[in-house]
Amino acid sequence: MFNSQELSLVQTRYFSDYSYINGVIEIRSKNTGHWWQIVKKDMPRAKMVIVRHRYPGVKKYHLQCHVHTFEKTIRMIIEHDKYVLSDSITLTNAISV
Repeated sequence: MFNSQELSLVQTRYFSDYSYINGVIEIRSKNTGHWWQIVKKDMPRAKMVIVRHRYPGVKKYHLQCHVHTFEKTIRMIIEHDKYVLSDSITLTNAISV
């Protein structure tokens, strides 16, 4: 389950098309239009956040990465946007984590 602080990080102007159903967050980056699916798992040794990604117009998600904190998930998405768009383009409604 995600806590209210984590949910507030995805309910910002940086993301659109937010949904939270059955413990799965689905969001779309306004900068790239890429979709993200975020799931928290309690693993035997540590908590894990599983991040899946899909491109606009593609229906199937692929595994992007595993991270240990939700904040790292948001940073990874922002860094992904920077990579896709290049550092010369200003990100829309950037947030700090």
